[in-house]
Amino acid sequence: MPTNILVPLDGSELSLAAIEPAAKLAAGLPAELILLRVLDSANYGSVLNDPALWKDPQPDLAEAQRMLEAIAEPLRARGLAVRVRTEVGSPATTIAAVAEQEQSETIAMATHGRGGIARLVLGSVAETVLRRAHRPLLLIRPESLG
Repeated sequence: MPTNILVPLDGSELSLAAIEPAAKLAAGLPAELILLRVLDSANYGSVLNDPALWKDPQPDLAEAQRMLEAIAEPLRARGLAVRVRTEVGSPATTIAAVAEQEQSETIAMATHGRGGIARLVLGSVAETVLRRAHRPLLLIRPESLG
């Protein structure tokens, strides 16, 4: 069974910090990288709640796909196996579900490193993924946050 490392990216500069550590891990195993972008379903409304709030996610999914492909290309040029995947859903729940579907060996993701009140109020995608995914989680805290 092939090994893969799931790398969730949210489109922020911060999330990109997980790519290089994940690439090094993938090269050493060897493993396939799966770059994942989850568009938060809360941004698209619900036909059940109010049709006026519904927004078609397809243009944003296409843009997310382009972004992931642009990130994947240099990794592929280095000889790494890289696949991209886009989803719409609750980010933490969807990341955990995709890790299960893909039978990912590890999830590598950057963290804001919030603590205290900020974490309590804003929550933590990484913490929720840790509780739900039942997989090793490689958390990278970008140096700029150190």
